Amino acid sequence: MNKTILLAMALMSFNSVADDADCSAFYELSENIMDARQSGVPMPKMLEMLDEYKHVTTPIVLSAYKMSRYRTERIKKEVVEEFATKWMLLCIESSKNK
Repeated sequence: MNKTILLAMALMSFNSVADDADCSAFYELSENIMDARQSGVPMPKMLEMLDEYKHVTTPIVLSAYKMSRYRTERIKKEVVEEFATKWMLLCIESSKNK
C-alpha cells in the first residue's frame, strides 16, 4: 500500500487521540512514519506530507530521522515496531499524568 495513504489513514485515526486518549493512534502514526523512513522517504517530503499536522508529527518525524536506516527487512520491522511502541508508551504515560 502507498506510504502516503498509510500516513493519511494514521492521521485520520489520530483525531481519536484528542477525543478519548486512544494511544493506539500514536502507535499507528509513528509506525507509519518510521516505516516510511526505513523505506527511504526523504525527510523534506515527509515533513511536507505531514505539514497540516506538524504540531503533532514533527517530534515523531525528527525522532525517526535521527535513527539509522537498515537494509534487512527483519531489522527494519524490529526498528519500526520498537519505535511505534516507544511513542505509544509516551502517549499512555502522558495521559495518565493528566
